[in-house]
Amino acid sequence: MNMSLIKFHIANMTKRNEYKFSVLMLGVILTAMFTEECFYLRGIDQSCNISAATGWCFYLDTYENQAGRIFVFVFFGFLASLMYSDFFMTEKQYRIFSISTVRSSGFQEYLRAGGIVIFVGVFLTYLCFFLFSQLLMFIVFPADGHFVGHINTPEYRVPITLDMGVFPELRYNFPYLHNLIFIFWSSIWAGILALISFASSFFIKNRLVVLAVPQLFLLFLSLILPMKYQPIYQLYPGANYMGSSALGFFILPLLLLSGAVAVIWNQTKKGKELIL
Repeated sequence: MNMSLIKFHIANMTKRNEYKFSVLMLGVILTAMFTEECFYLRGIDQSCNISAATGWCFYLDTYENQAGRIFVFVFFGFLASLMYSDFFMTEKQYRIFSISTVRSSGFQEYLRAGGIVIFVGVFLTYLCFFLFSQLLMFIVFPADGHFVGHINTPEYRVPITLDMGVFPELRYNFPYLHNLIFIFWSSIWAGILALISFASSFFIKNRLVVLAVPQLFLLFLSLILPMKYQPIYQLYPGANYMGSSALGFFILPLLLLSGAVAVIWNQTKKGKELIL
């Protein structure tokens, strides 16, 4: 892969107003989530001294975090696709392709490099967002604390059941590792959804529809799949109580990633025919 193309797309992506707006919105959403949780836990007795891991604001169901739910169910896929997924459609519409870059490297390589930057760029942006959301919890919670209930209540009094998700024991014994798995995998999901949006731009002419495809796709899968396989409930650990499955958590996103890559690879074989 031509690294000059990668650098070219990175520069284009980070300069876009859409990317800056998406990052700003992520900051606004995180601020709203953090503030809402602080209000939810205000006045709590110090004997219920939970850790920063357990107090992570992405336990949406535990803390009834409505700002987080709005993010997951409305904005998660949209902001991911807004960052750069429509670059081909925009450049085709306004005929602003970098002629020198395309001539020297080939149009096919130009588009594929864009796909790589979309996936990696969105993944890294969401990864920073999720990591910062966890670090923010250390402002209000100690690093070590009780998982649930009162300090003088032994943790073994809290039952671990198979219905508590893919990693029930990790959640109790290694809560920070548990959160990091969700942080990493949700960021992967954001990159996949951005790629799906990019793949759809080869077939759909309406820019708004292209940007909305990822979130609509998540909601569509929520209608046709059993809850334990629904991807929208795999984006945050609060859904662990719903009997999440390894199939829904690991295999489904990998299948979607493979499908999106296959579509992009096949379409870019057409080269300059795509802009005729």
